[in-house]
Parts: sequence; C-alpha cells; structure tokens
Amino acid sequence: MSLFFALLVSYPSGGQFEYEVLSDWEEKRSSEDITFSYRDVRVGDTLETKEMRMVFSINANRDAILPYFKDPDMFMAWSPDVDECRLTGDSGDVWTLYKYYDMPWPISARDILTKCYVTKTDTLTHLKIIGIDGNVPERDDVKRIRMYEGQWMMRPGNETTHIEFRTVQLDKPVGPRGIQNRVVENSFIKSVGLLQKLASGS
Repeated sequence: MSLFFALLVSYPSGGQFEYEVLSDWEEKRSSEDITFSYRDVRVGDTLETKEMRMVFSINANRDAILPYFKDPDMFMAWSPDVDECRLTGDSGDVWTLYKYYDMPWPISARDILTKCYVTKTDTLTHLKIIGIDGNVPERDDVKRIRMYEGQWMMRPGNETTHIEFRTVQLDKPVGPRGIQNRVVENSFIKSVGLLQKLASGS
C-alpha cells in the first residue's frame, strides 16, 4: 500500500524468512483507531532491527475488504502514492499485482511485482503478499523491490473486521529512522482512512 510498501521490506514471523524476537511490544503511537507498536528483532545472525505492528478496524465484512487488495482501480483508490497498478495474473485466491511508485526526492522511484495468497477460516482471513520476479520488464532509473513479504490478518467481529499488519524493517533509512517511521505512519493513517471510508460505504 502507498508509501508504506515502497519504504519497507517485510519478513514476518511464520513466513519464508524467520527472525528472533528480542523485546516485548511497545506502543509508540495511536491515531484515531490505528495503533502502532514496535519490538526489537534479529534477522539472521547479525541484523538487529524493528518489527512494526499496526492494528485497526473497518466497519465492513472482510469479504468486502479483500477486493481492495486485488482490483487495481480499488487498490489505487486507497493508495494515493501508487502511480500505476495492474493485475498481471489471477487464479481466484492467488493473484499477482504490479505496482509503481514515483516517489518524491530524496526517495527514488521504485516498483514491485507481488504475488498474493488468501486463506480463509471461520475466524481468520490471512492475506500473504510476497515480492517475486516476473515477466514485467524493469524500467530505467526505477528500483525494483524483489525481497518483500507481508501478512495481513483479518478477523471478523460484530459488523466489524479487526485487522493486524506486521512488517520487519530491513530498508536503509533516508535520514534518521524515527523520522522515516513517522513518514510511514502518516502515510498509513492516510491510506487506511481512505480504505475505511470506501469499504464501509461511508
């Protein structure tokens, strides 16, 4: 989604890449109904970094939310930093999306091809998104993001879907990490606000 996807590379626990948890969650920011928490993790043998968790709710059925991750026009409607999005493959619960971000200076333009997998139970819809190599040609002066993995957990409530997203930060920060986190958080708040309005029909 928006600037958030363009700045972070994610290796969630339980995914293809594992990490060791070094500390408890610490809440750093809460805006409206969106809560941001961080904890220290170690990826591999040496890389110590932060895992970020965001929790929020949408007044909509989880099945009404999923199309906003699949349909290119619906995706761009809540992702204002995405300049181009197109579906490059679709087999129902598995699909691929190409996304291009024309980022403001000093962040370079970048793009990503992602494969999305959905699994559903009565109590959980799990959306896993990974970066892949595909048949989309690379652009000159555009950084292709290849190593990416993210997970969205959607749990149904009474006319509400509770959503949790986690990511581990492996990117090289542009300036101090705290400032970049604030940029990412602000972008997420903006995008989630749009998603909440669109999915709920308000």
